[in-house]
Amino acid sequence: QILEFVIKTLNKEFKPIKRGKRTVLIDGTDIQVDMNWNKQNYTKKFLEKKGLYWAKSASKGFYIGFKLTLALDYHTGQPLTMLIHKGSKHDSELFPEIMEKLRKRRIIRNKDIIIADKGYISFNNYREGILKYKIVPLIFPKENMKINKILSQFNYPLEYFKVKNKKEDIYKELVSKFKKLITKWKKFKKIRGKIEDFFKLTKKGLKNNKFHKYTKESIAKTSYLLVLLTGLIIKQGYNESESMQKLSET
Repeated sequence: QILEFVIKTLNKEFKPIKRGKRTVLIDGTDIQVDMNWNKQNYTKKFLEKKGLYWAKSASKGFYIGFKLTLALDYHTGQPLTMLIHKGSKHDSELFPEIMEKLRKRRIIRNKDIIIADKGYISFNNYREGILKYKIVPLIFPKENMKINKILSQFNYPLEYFKVKNKKEDIYKELVSKFKKLITKWKKFKKIRGKIEDFFKLTKKGLKNNKFHKYTKESIAKTSYLLVLLTGLIIKQGYNESESMQKLSET
């Protein structure tokens, strides 16, 4: 599979090093198919026959295409794994899926920090992040959401979550760290912004705002290879956000 090739190549280039806690950024971006709108109007039925779907981006409105979800190592800039979905599946539903992929690949470890924007928010994602994956789920809250409402779900006795004695210490440590970070989440906006700069470099820097591909398989293959290429560029000394921004504008 092309994804396996991409991940193995990136692992080889970035060379896994002895590490402490890892900070992983998760975000998604639209993959727009370049349709000829002058030729005809595309109905839902017509698109489904082609395996294409309408989608919606918060920043770009409606489009025809897919969605790429990426997990990026904040410190090294290495793409860790990714997902491709038709249309625009909600980010909150994608969080468990990308986390499961990170877990199965043994990329994440206990006490790692996962940073994602408010699109991924759900009380279940906070709980599963701590209880199932044993990470600190720093998912940014919505502007009108009270932090205490998020924190209150961890005020129940440990028995409620069926936490066994031997896991009690790590649970308490994760909750303590989560409470500390979520109260000052705005300070992490710049850190999370690095994955946006990665996407910008992939699209604008590599001249791939829209795809001239029309099947999920061909789009996935092209997307994976573009992420690989961007990762290899970053490895050559463009790991900082400022470097990526300048490179994407040249």
